[in-house]
Order: sequence, then C-alpha cells, then structure tokens
Amino acid sequence: MTRAMKTTITIYAIVFIVVILGFFLFGIEKSPINIWAFSSLLFSLFVSLLGILFLLDRRRGNVFLTSGFSSLISLYQIIVIASLFFKNLFKENVGGFAFMEILIFAIFLILAVLLYYFSLQKFEKDMKTIEKLQNGEFDNPKRGGI
Repeated sequence: MTRAMKTTITIYAIVFIVVILGFFLFGIEKSPINIWAFSSLLFSLFVSLLGILFLLDRRRGNVFLTSGFSSLISLYQIIVIASLFFKNLFKENVGGFAFMEILIFAIFLILAVLLYYFSLQKFEKDMKTIEKLQNGEFDNPKRGGI
C-alpha cells in the first residue's frame, strides 16, 4: 500500500466519522427519508473512496482514465450531495427518493465502466503508436510519398 493510499484512507475515515457524528449529534430527526439520505451519503463516500483507491493503483501513464475517472467521481459526489437538498420533496415518497439514489449510482456505474473500457482502448492505441515511433516506422515515407 502506497503512502498516497494510506493518506486517502485516513482522510476518508475522518470524513466518515464526521458525517456519522454529525447525523447523530446534531439532533437530526430519524425519519425514513433522513435515514435514506444519510445512508446514500455514506454509500457515495464509500464508492468515491474505492474509486480513488482504484485510480491510485492504476494511475501510471493513463491520463485519460485518471482525469476522466476523477472528474466522474467528483460529479457523482456533487450530484448525491445536491440530491440531499431535495429530500424534503420526497417526504411522502421515500421509495421515490431511494429510486433516485439508485438511479444516480447506476448512471455513475455505467459511465465508469464505459470510461474504463474506452480509456484502455485509447491507452493501448497510444502505446502501439509510441512503439512504432521508437522503432522508426514513421521515419520512412510511404511509397510515392514525400
């Protein structure tokens, strides 16, 4: 485990503790909608932690994956936090709120898988191009070329 991974885990552990303590110490009503909001926030933090640890493990050379995935994680966190501000609209429909959070996660997961797939393809193509450059394949003009 690298130093960056340990630092990330420590920071997220502190954030988890602050969120849990905030929920129980600030006297927030323990209604079903608030419990769903609290659990969806904890789940999104856990997903973000896993995503960042994944990036820290695979960040070598694949800029497209690193920048795209970190942007996607940030966007996911922002959308989940923004959805918490609208939880009162779902006070009578807790199932609707739960469905919205599941839908947000499903869209994030689909985009993450697509991003991973396309970034691997791009990375492999870039590696082949670099290999051809190093072999001097692009130094020779094609037949009839200048």
